[in-house]
Amino acid sequence: MPTWSSEFDDWGRRALESRDWDGLLDFLHKAPAGRYAHPRTEHFAPLFVAMGAAEAGGELDARESVNPSVIDGFWMGMAKRSVQFG
Repeated sequence: MPTWSSEFDDWGRRALESRDWDGLLDFLHKAPAGRYAHPRTEHFAPLFVAMGAAEAGGELDARESVNPSVIDGFWMGMAKRSVQFG
C-alpha cells in the first residue's frame, strides 16, 4: 500500500473524529498528500454534500452523529472510507 494513501486516510479519519470541518474543506492544503490522493476533487466532494445535509438537519456537531468507519480499508493500495452522519 502506498504511504501517501495510508497517510491521507489516517488524516481524514482523525479530522472527522475531531470535527475539523475547516481542515476537511481545505484538504488540498491541509492533508498529507492531499493533491496526490485527490488530484481531482470529484471523489472527495460527496463528503461535502453529506456534511451540508447533516448541517441542515442539525446533526453535524452532535458527538454521536459521525461514524468515520462505516466502511474503511484499502483496495488495490487505495484507501476507501465511507462515513455516516446522523
